[in-house]
Amino acid sequence: FPGIAAETIRQPIFVTGLPRAGTTFFHNLLAADPVNRSPVTWEIMYPSPPPEEATYNDDPRIAQAQAAMDFEGFMQPQLQAIHPFDALRPEECNFIWELSFITVNYTAWWEVPNYRKLISSMDFRAVYEEEKQVLQHLQHRFKRERWVLKTPAHMKTLGQLLEVFPDACLVQCHRDPAKVLPSLSNNLAVWRKTFSDRVPAGAFGMLELQAEGLRNVAEF
Repeated sequence: FPGIAAETIRQPIFVTGLPRAGTTFFHNLLAADPVNRSPVTWEIMYPSPPPEEATYNDDPRIAQAQAAMDFEGFMQPQLQAIHPFDALRPEECNFIWELSFITVNYTAWWEVPNYRKLISSMDFRAVYEEEKQVLQHLQHRFKRERWVLKTPAHMKTLGQLLEVFPDACLVQCHRDPAKVLPSLSNNLAVWRKTFSDRVPAGAFGMLELQAEGLRNVAEF
C-alpha cells in the first residue's frame, strides 16, 4: 500500500492529564463523535492489512483480538473494574507504543527499574514518529475528520509530541492528586497481581513520577 506514506494526519486531539482523572472517560466520549476516529484495541493488536470501512465492524481480527485478551487476562473482572477492556473499545497510545517496545505499560505490569530509567530519559520523538506511521496506516482505507488519542504519559513528552504533530489539540484532565494517588496505586497493584509475582508496597513511585509530569506540563 504505497499510498500510506502520503497520508496526512490533521489536527489530532490528544487527551492527557493525571491517571485516574477521567482521561479514559473523556477519550471515549470524544471517540463517540462520528467525525472522530480513535484506534481501537483490535486494530492496534493486528494493524495489517489496513482496516477497511466496509468491514470495520465485522473484521475477523476482532474475534482474534478478543480471544487473545481473554487468554492474557485482560478480561478478568478485577481489571475490567479499573479499566474496561474490549476488542472494540478505543485504547491508549501506550498500546500503540508497544510496537516500538517503548511503553509505560511494561512498568505498570512488572518491576523493571532499569527499563523505567531508560524510558524516563530517552527522546520520544522516534516513538511519536512511529505512532504517526501507525495512524497513517490505519486511516489509509478508513478516514474520519481527525484522530482522538490518549494517555497520561503524554504529560512528560509534550515537546516531542508537538514536534511530530505540530497542529495537535491538547486536552488536560484534572483531579485532586490526593484522590488520584490512592486510586492509581490500587490500579497498579491489580495489574501486578495479574501479570507478575511481585507486588511491592506503597505507591510504586507514582507520587514523584506524576509530580514530575505536572511540573513538565506547567513549564511547557
